[in-house]
Amino acid sequence: MPAERLDTEWNDLVRSIEGDVGTFVDEFITEFLARSPYGDIAVDESDLRETSRAVFTALITKLWDAPQGESALPVGEQAALDRRLQEFGRLRALQGISITAVVEIMRLDFIVLWRGLAKRSTPQTQRALIANAERVQAAVDEISSQVRVAFMQQQAAMRNDARVSAHRHLERLFNAPELSQNQLESIAQALGVDQHEVYDVLVAGPSHAAQLEQALAPYLAAGSAWGIYVRQAFCAFYPVATARGNEAAPTASPEVADALAPEESCGLDRAREMTAKAVSSIVLPAQRGIGAVRACSGGLIDMAAAVEASGVMGDKGPIAAEEALPIALSSYAYHLLPGGTDEPVNCMERLPDKERTKLIDTVTSYFADGSIKSTARALDCHRNTVINRLKHFHEVTGLSPLVPADAFYIGMVLYRLKHPVK
Repeated sequence: MPAERLDTEWNDLVRSIEGDVGTFVDEFITEFLARSPYGDIAVDESDLRETSRAVFTALITKLWDAPQGESALPVGEQAALDRRLQEFGRLRALQGISITAVVEIMRLDFIVLWRGLAKRSTPQTQRALIANAERVQAAVDEISSQVRVAFMQQQAAMRNDARVSAHRHLERLFNAPELSQNQLESIAQALGVDQHEVYDVLVAGPSHAAQLEQALAPYLAAGSAWGIYVRQAFCAFYPVATARGNEAAPTASPEVADALAPEESCGLDRAREMTAKAVSSIVLPAQRGIGAVRACSGGLIDMAAAVEASGVMGDKGPIAAEEALPIALSSYAYHLLPGGTDEPVNCMERLPDKERTKLIDTVTSYFADGSIKSTARALDCHRNTVINRLKHFHEVTGLSPLVPADAFYIGMVLYRLKHPVK
């Protein structure tokens, strides 16, 4: 068979598996769970799926019979894929997985890929498949080499960095399904912390996660703060600030250092606290013990994602969990019941801007403490004006701020008015 025809049939075969990446990932997960190549080290299935998808995408890209020196992907997409493979290697090194296990995983990728090619092969493409067996193995070897190099580079960079030794224990703290008190004590000892100490917890959603990690990097490396990525958010915690005299602090980021007064720059706790406050995040202070840190992290991650999606977060620094909670609840409620508040929202939006703003401000202020008097004082108006506005809000929306049963729905309406659905 002419070489040109073989190449055409080979490209046809590769094209036939382009849409099978999801199936390959499923087969890989099944094989992975049966073999347990990582031993006792727990790796989240979403992590396995994400990295597996990147590997299979890269492998299929390598299989194309493209002209020498050319890539089957645009330069930008190829660069992004290469970065993802490097992240895969670095992450496995951070997780304490052996290089032998990583190599075994790449062999498993070859098995799944070859099986997929064989299934898609027809009598017309069978010879092309056999003729390109070495190409498939070479593609696996090339991808495996990229991953191994990144793995070894990460291991070389892991010297004298507290983040490295802490990573595996933080993975367990935040991701294990259950932890006993003895297990929490074991993690605390491994991290070098007091299990029952009081900690401030900060969580930055996907849009600000890297910024929080970067801001806290000196403290993470020194072991005076701890942080880890969970579901694309960055979760960090550190002991509540206490007076420690002139304990030396790691160098803060330039933008934070500029904001610190000279007398504030010398204390570890103060510098660390100010560093964290330079980043948009959700903060929940004074959690006693790493068990409490673990318990609150899941809710804070969801809250950070909801607040970021609402557009409230911006770049104004941290938001207290108490302030973020109503926003997150209103956002979640709208997703549970889409359109449930459309009618009152539409009625409010038909009002002139000035009138609508006065009603929103009045109801918001009234909901702060339920006092007509304090609302009038806050808005610098007569108490009768407050009462009339509350009644007018009822007339417009059908929801009364004076009726407790309507309060939650009014909260949803206010949320929608302040943060329109995109």
